[in-house]
Amino acid sequence: MAKGNRPLKLSDIEKPPLGEGENPFVEHAEVLGDDAPEMLPGTTYQVGRYEQTQNPRGNGIVVCGIISIMMVVACLMLREFNIPFMWLIPVAGAWTFLQTLLVIILAIPTAIWGRLELQAIAHGVTPSTQFGRTRVGTSLAWLALGIYIVEMISRTILLWIL
Repeated sequence: MAKGNRPLKLSDIEKPPLGEGENPFVEHAEVLGDDAPEMLPGTTYQVGRYEQTQNPRGNGIVVCGIISIMMVVACLMLREFNIPFMWLIPVAGAWTFLQTLLVIILAIPTAIWGRLELQAIAHGVTPSTQFGRTRVGTSLAWLALGIYIVEMISRTILLWIL
């Protein structure tokens, strides 16, 4: 029966009988003798030392960053300098809307993707061979977002003033 409602003391717990040199907390691993499988030449896999790494994705990030900055610059040029292209105004309106969507759809995920890739490089999950490309692509995506946001704010302010 229960010994009451008091807290448990160390003397209440039975200690397991230990023989000489016996430790119950050690996992008993199988000792492989001459029957151990041989490793293939050129492999460096050791049990407990294997770390899975990701492939570097700096090329994709820099390409997406370049495309997003080119789209925001083309979007600005069509909005500001459309006087010589008067015959393109119906097309330019649809194209400007499409470019705006592409900037938003491409630049925001590229900026997030690049930031996560830089964190993976810092933690050692991804090799740092394309660190520069990842940094440039992330910076271009943030620059495209910044230009787009400043342009939209300035255009909104100009519409309120005029």
